[in-house]
Order: sequence, then C-alpha cells, then structure tokens
Amino acid sequence: MKRGHVRLVALIERGVDEQRFVTDDPSSVAWYLLMTLDGLIMYTSIGVNQGLVDVTRAVTASTEQDLGLAPGSLAIGGLAP
Repeated sequence: MKRGHVRLVALIERGVDEQRFVTDDPSSVAWYLLMTLDGLIMYTSIGVNQGLVDVTRAVTASTEQDLGLAPGSLAIGGLAP
C-alpha cells in the first residue's frame, strides 16, 4: 500500500506541476483515493453494493473534486494526454 501511495502521490504531483490538478496536499488526496478504492473493492467482493450506487460515478466525482477538476473530467476520454 505504501508503494502505491508513493506512486499515486508522484502522479498527482506531476498533474499539479502540469497544472492539470489543483491540490495543496497530494499525499492526503492519494490516501483518500486509495481508501475509497479499497472500500469499493471490499464491498464489491462481498456483494454489498449490488447496483445500489453507481460507484464509478461516486469515485470519479469525489476524485474530480479533490483534484480541482471540472465535473465529468475523469469520464472516459475526459482528460487529454
């Protein structure tokens, strides 16, 4: 998990440097995203969600907000390379 965090922080910092993301705390955003994905994996594996929530939309919406992105930016094809 720590290696994943380090890699994700580097990715977020690169996005900030390239002015694609806006955050003062890449480390916290990375931990939050990792915890969100970990919970999603757990709930999916035990079958809790069963279509009650559009988890893709929930995760992308919160990530967009945390990174200062416009709504819909993380949709397929939303961010240009």
